[in-house]
Amino acid sequence: AADGVTAEPTIMQSGGGVMPIETASSVKAVHTCLSGPAAGMIGAQRFAAAAGHADVVTIDMGGTSFDVGLIQGGEILTRYDSAIEGFPLRVPMFDIITLGAGGGSIASVDAGGLLKVGPESAGARPGPAAYGKGGERPTVTDANVVLGRLRPGRTLGGGIVIDRDKAAKAIATHVAAPLGLTVEQAAVGILQVVNAAMVRGMRRITVERGLDPRDFVVTAFGGAGPLHAVDLCAELDVATLHVPPSPGLLCGIGLLLAPWRHEETAMIGRVADRLPAGLIDERVAALRQRIAAQARGDAIDTATVAIAATLDLRYRGQGHQIPVPYGDGGLEAALETFHAAHKRAFGYDRRDEAVEVVLVRVAGTGPAPIDRLPLPEIETGAGPLIARSPLFLDGAFVEVPVYDRARLAPGTTLTGPLIVEQQDTTLILGPQTLTVDAFGGITIGMKR
Repeated sequence: AADGVTAEPTIMQSGGGVMPIETASSVKAVHTCLSGPAAGMIGAQRFAAAAGHADVVTIDMGGTSFDVGLIQGGEILTRYDSAIEGFPLRVPMFDIITLGAGGGSIASVDAGGLLKVGPESAGARPGPAAYGKGGERPTVTDANVVLGRLRPGRTLGGGIVIDRDKAAKAIATHVAAPLGLTVEQAAVGILQVVNAAMVRGMRRITVERGLDPRDFVVTAFGGAGPLHAVDLCAELDVATLHVPPSPGLLCGIGLLLAPWRHEETAMIGRVADRLPAGLIDERVAALRQRIAAQARGDAIDTATVAIAATLDLRYRGQGHQIPVPYGDGGLEAALETFHAAHKRAFGYDRRDEAVEVVLVRVAGTGPAPIDRLPLPEIETGAGPLIARSPLFLDGAFVEVPVYDRARLAPGTTLTGPLIVEQQDTTLILGPQTLTVDAFGGITIGMKR
């Protein structure tokens, strides 16, 4: 307020949507767990939809973590039963898998002579050795610098200039020498180890749930996401990779796109065919009133709030439930949706088995503060090619072109190998071809 900001500050929720600070600090603090990655998924959803992608695996790689999410049919998947550090959480959260793998993850050789990467991170201070801020232990970023994936001598924010010599020294001391490798071989090994961990995370959210990753587009963001995305997609045989315009800022963009949201629940705990007539509708009506009261307390116009109800259903005796929409079709339609969803998730259904209605959920969502994506500002006064630089490919360094993404006009098509640099990230291509869309997003066709 002292700086002239008149907008009321809000806090992101891990299940999507924002809430006032007062609500977060009083009754919904637990709803902020994983709220940062959740904001990124909202941004990814909007840009993927603009590019025409409805089924998406999102990968968000920053300095310390790698977050994987799933969008199906244009909707972000949400779960209501999760855990963080062993503590169970029964609040709505976007379905995100988090791993300790980021640009700052430290590489080391253990007592058995095995190369390990993470989960320990160099953090922002001292950061990777290549940043020249006092870091002496090798990180994933240092491996990228040694291999030319991050261009030596490039100036970053905060006066940081990428120093290849410092990165090479850290890798030589802590990885290459103990393993009897060259610095380049050790750097390749670091990237192979961290990429393998990230591929496992992507398989957990797809293959382990009966989904084929080849049926999805991968949207890569975070400061380090595009740097590794092509290799990850190649490993999973994904056909299309999408990189939104500002990958390193996408969580912030998602926050600006997030609407007000509040959810209420009520227990039912009865078998579906023994429910008293009208019981569910009575509970829904009561929950709607509580949502309206919350909206008024949060200074939200109740006329602008959209309401959606879901039922948590399970076969009698099961220990887990599946949320399904509850709408105009009533309980009968919800049961049919449940049977189909159970078969899709577990490979079978039991239509002759009694179904329990565990609880009813009602969510209220206000209008998004930004109803459309603004087109990016494209610089056309100078050519996009800014340098040529050595890149380690297939066991040797080759000179490749380096492009400034801010100067890539919509409709531009380029074939690698190449490097695309921007303020908040770097994109590496091998033999693939990229195309710039009308929103400044990049779509890459992966060669199979």
